[in-house]
Amino acid sequence: EIKFDPWVWCEAIDIHRTFSASEIITGDIICYEKIPKPQNCGKYPSVASFLQHISDQKV
Repeated sequence: EIKFDPWVWCEAIDIHRTFSASEIITGDIICYEKIPKPQNCGKYPSVASFLQHISDQKV
């Protein structure tokens, strides 16, 4: 879970729960990511690491 109050909150979703049980509401954004192969990781290998980078860039 990553939370940048009040703008960004990144939390893994349990695929075995409903959206209601996971408290997914209108306006929430769901990002899907594949597990990359080691040679294809790139600079930000996960949604969470990319969002952390974006948060660090804020003035």
